Amino acid sequence: SLLGIIDGQGEVFEFLRQFGLAYLMFIAGMEIDFTMIGRITKSAGEAHVKKTSHPLFLASISFTLTLILSVVISHELANRGLVENEWMLALILSTTSLGVVLPVLKERQLSDTLFGQTVLMSALLADFVTMLLISLLATYLEGGINWEMLLVFFLFVVVAILYRTGTFIRRSGRIGKLIEELSSSGTAQIKLRTSLALLVSFIVLAEMLNSEMILGAFMAGIVVSLLSESEDSKLEKDLSEFGFSFFIPIFFILVGVGFDIGELTSSEEALWLVPILLVGAIIVKFIPVLTFRLTYSWKETFAAGSLLSA
Repeated sequence: SLLGIIDGQGEVFEFLRQFGLAYLMFIAGMEIDFTMIGRITKSAGEAHVKKTSHPLFLASISFTLTLILSVVISHELANRGLVENEWMLALILSTTSLGVVLPVLKERQLSDTLFGQTVLMSALLADFVTMLLISLLATYLEGGINWEMLLVFFLFVVVAILYRTGTFIRRSGRIGKLIEELSSSGTAQIKLRTSLALLVSFIVLAEMLNSEMILGAFMAGIVVSLLSESEDSKLEKDLSEFGFSFFIPIFFILVGVGFDIGELTSSEEALWLVPILLVGAIIVKFIPVLTFRLTYSWKETFAAGSLLSA
């Protein structure tokens, strides 16, 4: 951007940026290990594992505290006239950069551990809930309270239908065998193609429902995760490599290209707001993550706070 090589404008760049973000959210949804969560829940029910160790428990407590702190900080900034919509800012502060959390966990080979799943669940819950609330808030700001706000929940209905259908097909001997044969073929790759088609379909469906595109992509990833079995590890590996080798890096590059330093430095108010927002964003993540100390060491708790503050 500084060298003037590209300006990041145009339909092609916009498509690559949007699809890169969507693919990142798709991978994030796919990374949720429902089998691990199920095992932990069963063990906790048998009292072999403390309930406070459950990733969903720690993630829920942490995110609730994050949301409360974000609302308090946003309200103060709104009272001082620094922001216009305190609720939108509160949701922005509450979210987490999955684009940083997920690759770091995968690179350090932590995504399959209990600690990694707890951090990932915290980031996913923050992103998922804030995406849902931002969708509802955006619809409300456009036309007030109306029935269209409920359309976003149709995505959950579609996920449930696809999960039931996929489970039925998987248990059907003849159809299941045919799918496995087509998947093992060097050219057919039916599972890989179906997953990508599912991603695009959910993006289109989310747009039709006036919802966030990344919410649809995330739900598509959840469907793939729910229907995946142990022998589908190669499918997940192929999907991850496809995204991280092309679309996702382009998304990050174009985010950098679109960062307007001149616009930022031209406003004295904006320059004051940057450190305030930065400190606020760190506070609303680090303080709630102290609840991780119920299960993990100070080192792991500090690491989780640092990563979720990204």
